[in-house]
Amino acid sequence: MAMLAKETGLTVLFVNLFLDLYRSWHPLKRALLERKWNEEALHFSQRTAKLLMALSVLLVFRLALLQGSLPRFVSQDNPAAFHPHRQVRLLTFSYLAVFNFLLLLCPSTLSHDWQMGSIPLVASFSDSRNIGTCILIALSLVLAYKCFVDFEEQKQIPLVLSCLLLVLPFLPAANILVTVGFVIAERVLYIPSSGFVLLVAYGVQLMCSRATHKQKSLICSVIILVLCCFAAKTHIRNKDWASRETLSRSGLRAVPQNAKMHYNWANCLRDKNESREAVLHYREALALWPQYASAHNNLGTLMSNPSVAEHHFLTAIQINPTHVNAHYNLGQIYRRMNRTTEAMAMLERCLSLNSEYTPAYLLLAKLHAGPIAGRLLRHVALLAPHSPDHAAYYAAWLAKHNRILEAQRYYEDALSISFSHLESLLGLARCLRSRGQKSRLQQILLRWHIQQGNIEVRWSGGSLPGVYAGDLYLGSWELYKQGQVTSVSETRQDAFVYCINEGLPHSCKRDETRTSSSESTAKSGSNITPSSDSKSFQ
Repeated sequence: MAMLAKETGLTVLFVNLFLDLYRSWHPLKRALLERKWNEEALHFSQRTAKLLMALSVLLVFRLALLQGSLPRFVSQDNPAAFHPHRQVRLLTFSYLAVFNFLLLLCPSTLSHDWQMGSIPLVASFSDSRNIGTCILIALSLVLAYKCFVDFEEQKQIPLVLSCLLLVLPFLPAANILVTVGFVIAERVLYIPSSGFVLLVAYGVQLMCSRATHKQKSLICSVIILVLCCFAAKTHIRNKDWASRETLSRSGLRAVPQNAKMHYNWANCLRDKNESREAVLHYREALALWPQYASAHNNLGTLMSNPSVAEHHFLTAIQINPTHVNAHYNLGQIYRRMNRTTEAMAMLERCLSLNSEYTPAYLLLAKLHAGPIAGRLLRHVALLAPHSPDHAAYYAAWLAKHNRILEAQRYYEDALSISFSHLESLLGLARCLRSRGQKSRLQQILLRWHIQQGNIEVRWSGGSLPGVYAGDLYLGSWELYKQGQVTSVSETRQDAFVYCINEGLPHSCKRDETRTSSSESTAKSGSNITPSSDSKSFQ
């Protein structure tokens, strides 16, 4: 079950194996010396066989989930792992172990992402951070010696167990066995932290057993102070994780040299329509990491100059040839520049990378004409069967080409997904009107207005029944149809019916004495795709 969350859950099986080996050392040693199996050694071998069998099954299961291959990473995920010099890799990986240990000891600086330039590479032996590496190696050797010596006496079981919990679960993240896709990941310290807590508690216990009364009081005071500090840090950190914006802001404060932090913060600013500030942080991300394809792509979406935007999209594609959004955005730019052939080629390349990328189909449908556009829109409707917008796009194209029955069916499908979808309601109303189905149109309009809470028809004697209100809607439609633009003040006649009759976009506003019941704007039947200026960013 731990492995379902992360692969480090497997390491607890190795902890069990080595702890069992430690506890069964004496009968195993006797069996080796006597060259004869005893009962305890036989039971140990059976337990070990079961554990290794379970471990093998879980590893095969995990590899099956990964489709038989390990994940592939790029240099921005773990810069040290891709450095060409072995010395730099060795020194940096050793220091990363020190950094992880310091996070356990004093988690003053925390970040949700430590990629890219968060931890500068240790390039030479003269780097002062190598002192911490030497200290950690010395401590590790002392603890290892204590554990090895205790194999015979077995008087310090907490020490052995804490070292096993501290070291073994961390090995998969140490870049020793395999290359991992992160620099620092605080989640890999969850299991080692239990060993660290046990080690500290055992050390405090030994100190208290030899301390005087005053020394014990001092130790207790220090423990209480540490607990209060850690509780305060937890409270502050919970606030950092309250929202995407607070998390991005805290990450930028913790590791300002991380290009991804500037990129995430720029995305937040972009969503808040603070484009100028977003551009500055995108550029800062690119200054820290020039090969950041997604930053080039998102920066291009904020450029008003098409040539500058084209440069950023082309750079993103050059860095990452499989960047789907960059291909789509470049197709948008070419369309705005009236380079239709290049736009089509770029959108087709986008679809070859991701055959389910619906925005590219919609834009291609806008660039094509006739049956090709219809086939593309129909394909989009099939790709996203639970999207009322996509069904409405194809229905609008069908209605434009006088295929009313088919258009009506797709509008009905869209309304079955979301009956509040105004564009589908208007399209269905036009189809019913063109076919002369007045009673069906009345039912649809009445049902929609009741659902939206829009029926508030009054006359001098009070409120009118809902059915009679529907009759007034239909009657007013006949008046408009005859060209008599008259209104009945008692009924507060809605302009919604006029919109249906004339095929005009309308925002469902009532008279000035009523508040707006919907802020959505229905498009005319000829507008089959979203705004062409919309850009995709990642």
